[in-house]
Amino acid sequence: YAEAVVSGETDLTGPTIFLPQREPYNPGGTEWGVSQPADFTVWTFVFDVSGLDSVSLRVRVDLDGTDPPGDDDNETYAGGPGVGAWNALPMTASDMASRTDPLPLYRAHRYEARVTGQSDVLLDYYVEAVDTHGNVSRSPIRHVWVGSGSGTPGSGVSWTPAAPADTDTVTVTVTGSSLGAKLHWGVNGFTTPIEAYRPPGTTLFNGTGPAVETPMNQAGSDLALALGPFDDPTQPVETVDFVIHYDDDTWDNNGGQDYHIPVGGSAGEAFVMDGALDAGVDHVGSCNGLDLYLGWNGSDLYVASQAAASAGSDVFLFVSDGPGALTAAPWVKAGQVASWAAYLGNEADNNWTGWFDQQGAADQAAGSFVEGVLNLAGEFGAVPPAVYVAAARYETPDGGTLVAQCPAGNGDGHVDAAEFHEYVLSTTGAIAPARDLAVRLFPAAPNPMRRATVLAFSLQWPGDVTLRLFDLRGRRVRTIADGWWSAGLHVVRFDGSGLAPGIYFYRMQAAGFDSTRKLVVLH
Repeated sequence: YAEAVVSGETDLTGPTIFLPQREPYNPGGTEWGVSQPADFTVWTFVFDVSGLDSVSLRVRVDLDGTDPPGDDDNETYAGGPGVGAWNALPMTASDMASRTDPLPLYRAHRYEARVTGQSDVLLDYYVEAVDTHGNVSRSPIRHVWVGSGSGTPGSGVSWTPAAPADTDTVTVTVTGSSLGAKLHWGVNGFTTPIEAYRPPGTTLFNGTGPAVETPMNQAGSDLALALGPFDDPTQPVETVDFVIHYDDDTWDNNGGQDYHIPVGGSAGEAFVMDGALDAGVDHVGSCNGLDLYLGWNGSDLYVASQAAASAGSDVFLFVSDGPGALTAAPWVKAGQVASWAAYLGNEADNNWTGWFDQQGAADQAAGSFVEGVLNLAGEFGAVPPAVYVAAARYETPDGGTLVAQCPAGNGDGHVDAAEFHEYVLSTTGAIAPARDLAVRLFPAAPNPMRRATVLAFSLQWPGDVTLRLFDLRGRRVRTIADGWWSAGLHVVRFDGSGLAPGIYFYRMQAAGFDSTRKLVVLH
């Protein structure tokens, strides 16, 4: 969202129409030039210093469903035999609160219109505005395929590796396409990638960005493009975000969700799964004969504890990006455990070992130690600033009670959220001491979020911190943190329950530092 503002007088040649640049998510509005479901809203900003008489959305149906190169029927207002007649839809105005300081001299209004009743068709559209003097302005013509997918004959989009490290090269492939295409892409939510990340031939979309476009290489009916590695320290990358822009000016945007490739940290040295404790991992706790070991190589989380057979009781290692409400303990054990994303279980009777509920790639072994690795980018969609891990030992039979836990608990027979160890991560596998940290607000992970996400910030010196969430109109909707914080790196789990889907901004203020980042909330 960028506020459309005018800093001084304009001439009376006609209204100014501020077409939004393409965003990865646009709640309730069309993404310019991509596919949409049957009913959708088109919105824009329009301004004229003398006042507006009317603003309307003009829509027409393409008769053959394509916009081939060299045919200008879709590109001109007059049209031709390949397109239908324009239909005019009045657009309604709304005033959006200013977020600039100082306030603008003039402010554009937001205009929108709803397009309904269309299905599996290619539409052309533009905005026409008339001022009080009768001057007419038109936006450029845009195109949108209305339906559940793309208006082009592509049959499959994939990439390898599925969850790359930042040192990997990622190959995006489209199979079964009779058309050439460009990859329309960005990083960290369609932010402009730095020059070092752009392959030859890459250009800023519409000349301004923020997204860029790179021609894909075509071999028969397949398209491919290699990107990366994304290991330049001047722009850390958590996601590569893209859609496919075909040569006939139609798009594949994954049914309105876009495509997102999670990028982990440097792959580093692989952990060895042999039932023995790996060298160099962190010993983070020891409680009643139960130890917890953790490691991080930039892509995989390592967890370990004493094996169940040697302890005579079942062992569990719980992993979460933010433990919350208590849920039933696994394997019909007594008590409850704060909600986890995945856990590694090791059975005392037969030394059986395995991961449960994991979404990322995982491996495990049990010998003198039970150990496992979990790919965090695959598990959470992006590497979070921190993970939370707890080790627990239970009596072996069904209904067996909690015997020991690490970190130590309060003795109530449950593994509460406060009884998980917070393990702070970084893309390099090392965390700087507080004195070396700058004041910084880190990207949320996961982002986009559904139920919850993790926010992180660092302080060089202790002080007051406020962290608040705002909607697109600049209204504060949540206070996430407000108080005195010590120096160092801090991780806050944010529960977005009750928030409407859409784009929000979280803002951190601390001792003269003021930073704002975007957060996308999905259904």
